[in-house]
Amino acid sequence: MLGTFDARANSRGSLAGMFAGLATVLLVFRFTKIAFTWYVLIGACVTFAVGAVVSRLIVERRAAG
Repeated sequence: MLGTFDARANSRGSLAGMFAGLATVLLVFRFTKIAFTWYVLIGACVTFAVGAVVSRLIVERRAAG
């Protein structure tokens, strides 16, 4: 979803978003009483948001050639 809707997304942002989304879902599972059906939406939103922000903050160099 991040790569499809955000043209400036890069691999570092995607990886950071993935770890942030996973950590958020684990924290939600452990410390809240939210129904498990919401985990996917919460994880996807956090992954997208963090991935987009990190992709804009960390610009990757493009390979020449």
